[in-house]
Amino acid sequence: MEKEIKLGVGIDDIKFGMTEQAFLAVAGQPDEKTEDDGYRSYYYDDKGFSVSFDEEAKWRLAEISVESDEYLLDGQIMVGMSRTDALNAALDLGYGEPDEEDLTDDIEDEDPTTAFSFEDKNLTLWFYEDTLATIQIGPFFDETGDNIKWPK
Repeated sequence: MEKEIKLGVGIDDIKFGMTEQAFLAVAGQPDEKTEDDGYRSYYYDDKGFSVSFDEEAKWRLAEISVESDEYLLDGQIMVGMSRTDALNAALDLGYGEPDEEDLTDDIEDEDPTTAFSFEDKNLTLWFYEDTLATIQIGPFFDETGDNIKWPK
């Protein structure tokens, strides 16, 4: 059974806006923790995701990256899909036209990397070669784009 990725909300019982303590009570201790320039990130290798807490958001959960095919976005998109299938599904779901960014020169390994960002959905699909490798989501913002709309 696939686990659910909910745009603007989170994954399963993990929701944007959680404090670190509340998150750790749900997810348990991470395999790795890093802190860099106003962000704290927790990595869960066996669970197939990582999360980041943002200092500007008063250390609340502000980003989730899923790297496991156990998670399903809107019943159609999952890690491991081809670029064509994932982008067609995003189009069918009404996500709109993404902004494409070729990051091949920005990474150290040899695989070409491309990111497709759907700004209104706060969603980025990361591809290595032709395969969806990461689904990255964040909370929604208000119409001004300045204020986070934390899920309830």
